[in-house]
Amino acid sequence: MEIMQIFLLAERLRVSGADIGDAGYASAAPTVRLAFKRILLVSILHPYRLQPGEAWALFDYLRQTADLARLSQFRQRDKTEGCFLVPVRGPVRHLHYDSSSLPEESEQMLLLDTTSLNVRAYQDLSTIKSGRSDPASLFGALGRHGTERLLHTLLVNWHLRPRRRHARQERYNWVVAACGLDAIREYLEREQAPNRSDTGTPEQMEETIHIVDRMPGIRTREHETHRWRQIDISSSGIALTLPADEVGTLEVGQLILVTDDDSSDDRRWHVGVVRRVIQRDMKHFEAGVQFVQGRIRAASIRPEVFGSEQASDFQSALLLERGPEQSPVVFTPHMLYREHHEYLVETGGEACFRINSGALLESTLCYERFEYAPIRLHG
Repeated sequence: MEIMQIFLLAERLRVSGADIGDAGYASAAPTVRLAFKRILLVSILHPYRLQPGEAWALFDYLRQTADLARLSQFRQRDKTEGCFLVPVRGPVRHLHYDSSSLPEESEQMLLLDTTSLNVRAYQDLSTIKSGRSDPASLFGALGRHGTERLLHTLLVNWHLRPRRRHARQERYNWVVAACGLDAIREYLEREQAPNRSDTGTPEQMEETIHIVDRMPGIRTREHETHRWRQIDISSSGIALTLPADEVGTLEVGQLILVTDDDSSDDRRWHVGVVRRVIQRDMKHFEAGVQFVQGRIRAASIRPEVFGSEQASDFQSALLLERGPEQSPVVFTPHMLYREHHEYLVETGGEACFRINSGALLESTLCYERFEYAPIRLHG
């Protein structure tokens, strides 16, 4: 919403064509209008669904190609493929209308036409597949497979606009949620305790865990939990609605744990990241959560400081095992990450061990996620 207001102000003042870059740009500095189009084009793709690094690679790609997308005041037209309606007040959405549903012109809407941009993306995809160009020239370190995947994603979302054979069926349910790294670690520590008689195998623990206390909702000692409405769920995420007076407990980029609000033995839990929070009406908000894929364990972590008698306190963390061919990952509080630094990690009932931090995968105002390599057992 703030970005839209800035762009409209620039249009009103006739400065949307002004440069906003600096001398560090390899090419011509972007204008306000170009930067706005790049943001719109990335938002259409739902960037939280992209793989790590793809959003920034796409943003750089659009530095050279975003001018091909045409942004204008809305005027009704017959063609809808590759066209998107941008309300002046509200999120961008796919353009769906018939000749009688909207006025011929509207000052409250903008029209984003990606037809020429789709042609360029298709040409780039064709040259990559035929071997006539280097994938690194488009998306840097994504490689050939990653470049082809991202270009295909662009074409699907910017032009083809996938259609469903049947109307989407929302799946309603009630879930209980614990928000924040501390609350999630506390819950998982109790559920994954070594002395639990019903603890499953690692494969079972990856997807589901039984609840010890057969009480409504998650019970934590210090942290508040909430009962919210589930309106849709898939293997990759969940959509929730919550009262307006509880939206202050959620923010984009926050970790959240959700579990079914029932007492059945097959109740499952999921850890995810809040990727969007939007207002549906005066009384309700909608939150979109992207699930974290892999096996998660509760842990505590602190930076290892050599030559100092005063060590920092342990803080909440989550360990993530993604697969045999991928480096393990740790979630820590914001501002804890330092590149190539040693940390001391403790998991419930096990000896402490040291890790060396690797690549930073994601940083939000609530947590940091980075790869690590175990060093040696300690103590």
